[in-house]
Amino acid sequence: MQIGIRTTGCHPTLFPTKRSFAPCFGGLLLTCDVYVSYTDCMPPSVYLAGPLFSLAERDFNARLARGLGEAGYEVLLPQERCKDLEDRLRDIYHQCVADLEKTDVVVAVFDGPDVDSGTAFEVGYACAQKKPVIGLRTDARGCQGDGPNAMLQFSVRYIDARYMDFTDIVSAVLKEIEQVLTEGI
Repeated sequence: MQIGIRTTGCHPTLFPTKRSFAPCFGGLLLTCDVYVSYTDCMPPSVYLAGPLFSLAERDFNARLARGLGEAGYEVLLPQERCKDLEDRLRDIYHQCVADLEKTDVVVAVFDGPDVDSGTAFEVGYACAQKKPVIGLRTDARGCQGDGPNAMLQFSVRYIDARYMDFTDIVSAVLKEIEQVLTEGI
């Protein structure tokens, strides 16, 4: 029997988890409490999804990524990680999917009159992978009522940041990240 512990997605606390192991020991079901300390491993990674087609969008994404990075997270920012792939759409897709698969948390910016289609895909992909997703809307323009599409708004931890200043936005996102890392989805 092999038991592995994933060392990415680390957090500087102890996480109690229950695990069951049945295949050995003549069908006897063993259950044990596992406490894993994440203080000596890689920092948790955050994939930052969002629109990136205007200078303002890219600047906001970069500022948010910087704020999360300063708090100790490894931030996977598609606009940076794919900038050398500008004309190779297939390669951009594969890079983004690989990053989504290895990340611990997704933060998705839901700004615009409707959520960016790439961002919507990234949220759906992350949800299908059982990854925690934090949705953030700073855009005060109408968007199908009071927020994004119900399939997006209710599949994520949603932050309505339409009237927050930037420092409060970063604080709210960091608080949600901490919660999903300690409590789960």
